Amino acid sequence: MEKDIDLKEKFLTSEVDSLLLENKKHKEKLVVGESLLNQIYLEKSLEVQNLQREVAYLSEQISVTHDEREIKASNTILEVSSLHANKFKLESVHQDEQAKVKLFKTKIHGIQLESGNKLQRLITELSASKQNQELLVASHEKLKSLPDDVKVSEERLKITFNGLELKLLASMYERK
Repeated sequence: MEKDIDLKEKFLTSEVDSLLLENKKHKEKLVVGESLLNQIYLEKSLEVQNLQREVAYLSEQISVTHDEREIKASNTILEVSSLHANKFKLESVHQDEQAKVKLFKTKIHGIQLESGNKLQRLITELSASKQNQELLVASHEKLKSLPDDVKVSEERLKITFNGLELKLLASMYERK
């Protein structure tokens, strides 16, 4: 019975260790994911800044001459429109990536909560198992002493029986 309890304790301990390792791996994945998203954000921010500088440069060139302005104005409008479209796309991609990060964080939080709950249940089970083991050991010790108590009671009963038998014989002898 103690072997079963020891095996269950080892199993529960192993499962707790496994959950802790799994939790650590999820945290490491989150750190890597956040790092990648930060790098993407920085790259996209640089692209937006570059695009903004390019728009500013094109705007300066439009003001150089009147004839060039009209020609360049139409070209610049097209370029600005394209840049705005690209900027909108980049902002949209950025928002999508932020939503993915938020979802990823939510999932990890859920996993952490679930792992924590499971860990707590296992700790409770382990504690209950240890208490049961202590109760079994105490019961076993009581049962070990039980045969000695029975022998003592039998001895007392024999002595009492012999005494009563002697009294009965003495009483019968007195009646005769």
